[in-house]
Amino acid sequence: RILYSVGHDGIRDSLEKINFRPGSDWNEDVAGPNGIGTPIALGHPELVLGAEHYCRGWQPWVCYGAPIHNPHNNSILGCIDITGPADKVCIEAMALAMSITQTIESELCVIQLRNREKLRLAYCDIQINWPNEASFVVDEHGFIIDINSHANILFNTPSSLINLPVIKTFPNLIPLIEECFTDNTEKEFEIDLEKTLIGTTRLLLKPIMIEGKKLGCFIMVIGGNNIINNFTSLRSQEDDLIKNTLIKTNNNISKAAKILNID
Repeated sequence: RILYSVGHDGIRDSLEKINFRPGSDWNEDVAGPNGIGTPIALGHPELVLGAEHYCRGWQPWVCYGAPIHNPHNNSILGCIDITGPADKVCIEAMALAMSITQTIESELCVIQLRNREKLRLAYCDIQINWPNEASFVVDEHGFIIDINSHANILFNTPSSLINLPVIKTFPNLIPLIEECFTDNTEKEFEIDLEKTLIGTTRLLLKPIMIEGKKLGCFIMVIGGNNIINNFTSLRSQEDDLIKNTLIKTNNNISKAAKILNID
């Protein structure tokens, strides 16, 4: 759907006669090949010239379209289209359309980096209230932006989860985050976090608003500190048992493993 147009008044007046103006729908499923719908459908720049348009009323025109990608996840946000008379094809017009989209994507990248930094700072401020609890923060796109050491222990992750999408690690968290975003209120949920040391647990989800915009969601394991203490205690007892068994077997690893029934 066209959001905004600018250009030569005469050309714009002519294009309005075929409803090529702000508010009109130029999805390829609706209008066939065109400089807006086709690049969005294909995901790359495309030129639609004259008779390549299905409708005769559109065939006097040439369209140079380039899609705008979200630098965060490469999804398509929109399209820049330059349209002019088909008998005056201009190679530079396609280069201009692509240049405009690249400028927009670069600006979006800067905005997202700034928002990420604001989100990290907000996370640090919130953590002060629960310094010993496991927590992490995700951005509006569902990517983990920061995580504390307590959460890394509980989630039993070999490496940091930072910059990974939540949907890959904890897919059942996604609907809870979306509900938190929609209601814009702090919520508690009981959830089974598979492949972690905690299994079923309660989580606190708190949306993070900065300058009136939802930038992310703070997520904390309720009572996570007790789980970590219990795990540390069990691990310590396990280590002591292995050491004592090795002493009794004169450091015979195979014999000790057989007695303990472990690998």
